[in-house]
Amino acid sequence: QGAIGVVSFKEFRQAYYASKRECGVMVATFVVSLGLTVKEGLGVGFALSILKTMHELANPNMAVVGMLGDGSFRDIRNHGAAVTLLPTAVVVRMDARLNFVNARKMKDFAVKAVQIRESKGEKIDFAVIDCFSLNSVDLTGAETLAQLALSLEQRGQKLVVANVKGPVAHALKMAQADEHIEKHSGSICTDMQTALQLMAGDASSSDAAAKYKALVQNVHSASIA
Repeated sequence: QGAIGVVSFKEFRQAYYASKRECGVMVATFVVSLGLTVKEGLGVGFALSILKTMHELANPNMAVVGMLGDGSFRDIRNHGAAVTLLPTAVVVRMDARLNFVNARKMKDFAVKAVQIRESKGEKIDFAVIDCFSLNSVDLTGAETLAQLALSLEQRGQKLVVANVKGPVAHALKMAQADEHIEKHSGSICTDMQTALQLMAGDASSSDAAAKYKALVQNVHSASIA
């Protein structure tokens, strides 16, 4: 009865429509609390929440994105004909931190996206990783980007890592992944506009590198201050 007294069943209904996995954690916590004690119920809820978080990290939302009329890039599944695919490039985005749990999946997704466009007879010269949703990258994630640059180079294509934020740029620098990406014909851009100019031939890789190095220096200076 102690468990029933602190439960709002309206929240179960809201959780079911918002996230069925979260609702499952709530139900399991409630049932164990009802059958045993609240302490055991909370323990089960805590363990299931960790497993849920790890599952979400390992299976993040990944999308092929296209450009809208305002220059922004959006998921082609949600915007359909409103988005324009770049003629010689595939742009993919992952909505999560890039780490050891999901790095391989991101790499495989990018390669598959390129292969699908090629199977339609299109010539793809660039694979772009849109880092707009990436706030952090661990060592495995950084190394995976370097490996992706090598894999694409072997296919006669180039990797462009675009929309890189300060923490991500700093992580790539510390892992020396930026050197490997550039060694294998890849580029790191701090914004999508520079990436578009680079792919169109209106900007050089040295221009992109200069902006990236300036961002890394700013992050380093801020961390010292």
